[in-house]
Amino acid sequence: MSTSMYNTTLLGWNDGTFYPLHIIAIVCMLCSFIASVVVIMTSFKTHKNRFFSWSLSGRFVIYLAVCEMGFNFVHMFDHVTMVITKDHVRPLELCQFYAFVIVLLVSTKNLILVTIALNAFLLMRFRHQMEFGSRDWRMFAGVLVLPLVNCIVALSSQQLGPTGAL
Repeated sequence: MSTSMYNTTLLGWNDGTFYPLHIIAIVCMLCSFIASVVVIMTSFKTHKNRFFSWSLSGRFVIYLAVCEMGFNFVHMFDHVTMVITKDHVRPLELCQFYAFVIVLLVSTKNLILVTIALNAFLLMRFRHQMEFGSRDWRMFAGVLVLPLVNCIVALSSQQLGPTGAL
């Protein structure tokens, strides 16, 4: 089963765009990773009080930066591995791990963005800010559980791997 998942040609290999695609992707992800690190460091440097005493919007920035940083770190290694080996990521388990983390972090980041948009709407329309309780655990549970379950189902049904998508 695992070798049949490797039956797709690498993106850009046949038309000569393999290196430009991957190198541009690596450079963009490196820039985004560095920007996320700068955002996190600057945020913690400018706030002298404890993290959970920051404003909700200040904490949201950190949550998004952490998701973005993790995504870029893992996805950059995915591209670096393909450039070095000139092949799909092997073994299959490593490829599936990359895909699992990438899908999890992108989905979590998107749900955090939806939460931010909903909070902004409630604040502007009804002058009501969402409350997530002590240390935002309810928000984390909401935005992490659904993507985690989705990733576990996708992994267990062999939907993650070198299929050309993830």
